[in-house]
Amino acid sequence: MLAFDTIREIAEWIWSRPWPKPYICYATTNGTLVHGDIKEWFRKNSKRFVLGLSLDGTKAQHDANRSDSYDKIDFAFFRDTWPFQGVKATVSPASIHDFADGVKHIVELGFKYSINLAYGMQWSEDLLPVYREELQKVAEFYLENPDLEPPSLFAHIVSRIGADSRRADKQKKRKWCGTGTAMSCLAPDGKTYPCQAFMPSSGMEGGSGIASKIDFADDVNFRDPHCIDCICDSACPSCYGNNYLRTGTLFSRDKSLCKFRRVEAVAASWLYGMMLQDPEKYPTIAKMKPSEKLAVARGVKLIQETLADEVEAY
Repeated sequence: MLAFDTIREIAEWIWSRPWPKPYICYATTNGTLVHGDIKEWFRKNSKRFVLGLSLDGTKAQHDANRSDSYDKIDFAFFRDTWPFQGVKATVSPASIHDFADGVKHIVELGFKYSINLAYGMQWSEDLLPVYREELQKVAEFYLENPDLEPPSLFAHIVSRIGADSRRADKQKKRKWCGTGTAMSCLAPDGKTYPCQAFMPSSGMEGGSGIASKIDFADDVNFRDPHCIDCICDSACPSCYGNNYLRTGTLFSRDKSLCKFRRVEAVAASWLYGMMLQDPEKYPTIAKMKPSEKLAVARGVKLIQETLADEVEAY
């Protein structure tokens, strides 16, 4: 929003011309500058320009992560203008102790959300029992509120692991995202990158040259040998551009988060296991196709049998 005049100019230029494929204008914002004329322009153009708000939980959590900016956000504007667009929440070591309160607060404000641990930070294993307890509180919150749909943090883990368990060939792992295949990034200099993480502005010098030497359609290039036998592999997030910046390879995940991913998997499997016991009570389960329910059930069984005891010992 610091470049709002440029954003407006580009958007209005796009809208003034016909295009052969459907498109949408989208930007992520912390919301601090979306007021006055800026807010009114977005309200007027809300059907063709969507804003995604970053909101990290309660006022204390958000202010700890984002420089005391909570009170500068017009939450009602974002909720009412784009009710289908969830907020993006990031959990840091400073905010993890009240993780569950943050989730509840976001829901109480009327938002859907996606949430994840912050990348590129020091995650001490001393925080594992804290995270386990907070995730359990969140899981119980969703059991007590059956009409609420659990976030992707829970849903994707169980279904991905369950679907992947059917694969006889463990080598056939899916890429985490569509970088270089379903996704591309066109930079101001006219060059095309696999995604924004490969742009010079993200710290990747020579990103276009690096990308030209990689076959992004070959999953072998994205397979971490360290993770191949881990049941969480297919459900474990990975930023391939960030991997390359840190290690010079596409595949090497941040291993400091491995145990945190296992904690997430066990909490998710417990929640979905409980919901499967009374599927008609929970619309999240009731609306699933039989094949989807089967994948979830497989995921619950595999995670509980493989990881539950290990995580309990953290």
